[in-house]
Amino acid sequence: MSRPTETPREGLEPLRDAEVADWLDARPRGALFFWDAEDAVSQRQRARLEVVAAAAQMPVGVLDVRTDALVASAVGVKSVPALVVFRGGEVAERILGAAPESILKEALR
Repeated sequence: MSRPTETPREGLEPLRDAEVADWLDARPRGALFFWDAEDAVSQRQRARLEVVAAAAQMPVGVLDVRTDALVASAVGVKSVPALVVFRGGEVAERILGAAPESILKEALR
């Protein structure tokens, strides 16, 4: 089943698998948030991340693993929600599962 195209929210940028390499290459640092739009835990974590990302100095790309799972697999994400922080094109940090805003803030500094 096809899903409607997601609209960007402040601090978060919806991405597709094919866009991620260029998106990361264009930034010295950034984070990818992997979620399942139909999962309640993912939805709550995304809501927390929206609050934090709006104030953060780091861009955050969002991928729904139901429609775009290739990048998740390539970076070793096996469950959602997951936040993977990149610095200089390399994985610098991973936050798996539901995390409080304080941990998200620290990761996106």
